[in-house]
Amino acid sequence: MKSCGVVPVILIAALLAVSEQRADPPPAPPGGEKVVNVTDPRVIKASMAGIEAINLQNGYGETALREVISKVKNATEQVVNGDLFRLDLEVGPSECFNTIMNIGTTAAACPLLSTKLVHTCFTEVLARNWTVPHHLTLNVSCDPISGKKGLLQQQIVM
Repeated sequence: MKSCGVVPVILIAALLAVSEQRADPPPAPPGGEKVVNVTDPRVIKASMAGIEAINLQNGYGETALREVISKVKNATEQVVNGDLFRLDLEVGPSECFNTIMNIGTTAAACPLLSTKLVHTCFTEVLARNWTVPHHLTLNVSCDPISGKKGLLQQQIVM
């Protein structure tokens, strides 16, 4: 009879050990950076602000093609004076010119010119819903277009 009491104790100890192994990682400390899902609507809005900053940096006119997002690769969020999103984007030139009329135009309306011209950009966007505009792009940096050494986005024409 004494052995019947030992089995439940061992079983409970084993279940506790398994449940501790499957526990989610601890949440980020207050103000710490955490990974967020790239499909989160807040990430999508921040990525749109980031691509607009990239297009602004490239200059508007009928000599440059509009950059569009091919994919949001990674996204993190840090709560500061708002939500600071750090985004790794895959972007590339579209079939549309980068004119003022095309501000806010996505890849749905301006398709990607070629997947061979996709390159990586990093951007930091501060989202504060109590200010206008709601999104402020703090930092943008893009790698050159792969395989096109020294080729600037402005040099690609249709």
